[in-house]
Amino acid sequence: MSSIAKFVFFFLLVVSLGIFQIRETFKIGDVNPNLGIVVMIVLFFFVAERLFLVLCALSLVFLFSWQPGLGTEILVFSAVLTLAYILKKYIRSHPIPSSAFLISVSTLGFYIFAGMQFLKEHYMIVGGEIVYNVIFGALLFIILSNTEKRLQ
Repeated sequence: MSSIAKFVFFFLLVVSLGIFQIRETFKIGDVNPNLGIVVMIVLFFFVAERLFLVLCALSLVFLFSWQPGLGTEILVFSAVLTLAYILKKYIRSHPIPSSAFLISVSTLGFYIFAGMQFLKEHYMIVGGEIVYNVIFGALLFIILSNTEKRLQ
């Protein structure tokens, strides 16, 4: 797969999952996975170009931010992804457990900094979201790994 085709594929994946998150396509009961966090963290393991990762993250910020200015959730989303990207460099285990750890910590961090009250009142929903995010992330990682192998 050429670099341009790879970037187009990943960008469309990010935008598609962002739209799915907004539309709550994968919502189960009260739990809606944070597909923005999931897809970006999984991409950290497939894309080395920081500028492209920033472009993908900015596209999600644009999709998720419907108000003028940047709301607290968008700033926390951006900060959590930045910290996860930095932390990824220090994790040396297999990529799937590493991405699962980063997805878990990032989801929890998002609620700690953006919605502590929600976390306190609905800790079971947040726990379910963490589990759902990790499962979704592992499946996405496996699918992208297999797709990348076939296209080489």
